Amino acid sequence: MSFKEVAMTGSELARQLLSEEPITSPIVSLYFTVPADPDQLVGLVRQACPDLDHATLDGVRGALEDLPGTRGGVALFVSRAPGLRRRLPLPGYLAESAHVGMRPYVRPLLAALHRSVPYCVAVFDEARAWIGVRREDRLVESAVVTGEETHAGHLRRIADLLEDAVGKDGVEAVVLGGRADDVTRLIALLPTLARRAFSGHMVVEPSAVNPVKLRRLADEVVARWRASADEKLAAAVLDEAAAGTYSVEGLPSCLAAVNSRSVHQLLVEEGPDVPGAACEGCAALLPDVWPGCPTCGGRVHPVPDVLEEAVVAVLRGGGEVVPLPPYLLEGVHAAARLRRG
Repeated sequence: MSFKEVAMTGSELARQLLSEEPITSPIVSLYFTVPADPDQLVGLVRQACPDLDHATLDGVRGALEDLPGTRGGVALFVSRAPGLRRRLPLPGYLAESAHVGMRPYVRPLLAALHRSVPYCVAVFDEARAWIGVRREDRLVESAVVTGEETHAGHLRRIADLLEDAVGKDGVEAVVLGGRADDVTRLIALLPTLARRAFSGHMVVEPSAVNPVKLRRLADEVVARWRASADEKLAAAVLDEAAAGTYSVEGLPSCLAAVNSRSVHQLLVEEGPDVPGAACEGCAALLPDVWPGCPTCGGRVHPVPDVLEEAVVAVLRGGGEVVPLPPYLLEGVHAAARLRRG
């Protein structure tokens, strides 16, 4: 069976994958970077679930024989049951990991997409501007601006095109390239959406635009912008939690908030599984296997990654999930902003 390529972003993609239940047979979620050794990847799946049925393993082997030709990250979701066959190209490097369960495992997917910010870049001088939008791993030209306009009119035209890119193309970050004084003047002309998305600038001449080099430079600018934004977000939520103002930190408090369906925004660390437990009766999530559920008294069973369970619950409840490097959460695994009212 051919694999459907899906091009979506972040939480929408995760919600779509999770909505494709019910699946009555195990689902393999396999993350890796091309090129990869197919035999080693199949071995990783066997290690994750030694009792996995042969039909599902054969499905994984078949998918790995038809890997995309380009390099980069891949998320593969395979089940013996009909209907779930997905192979998703993802930006950048992905550490190899395999997960087997009754639904797709989405934490690595969310982390990869969070790090890959869709952006546009404008490189300009007094007479010319080149504007490109990053699509997957390429910087694609979207507009070239030339003409006999005044300098102010030239800058306004660039500003309007950047606003269109943010409003219509799903761009989250704007990178500017040019002389410092021109960049300052253009920033002052940016409409609301483009101004909010401005992430930094670089020194580059439009007459010598090389999309490959330009993408590398812009990637560095956007990566710094994302890292700074993540650091500020984590610090703000942890400060709010310390002050007790509609935020909580730490696994027990965050799981309690997830159980009460009161999470608006969940900050969760990237990385290894965090074992926990769930109630077989009311589905409450717990940090440890307790003798009985504190909510309903039902039986409690272990789950391999309680952070994944929390992520799924928040996504299904319409909340936002932000994966962060562990050091930003200061070792507490998770923090959350709560719904108001």
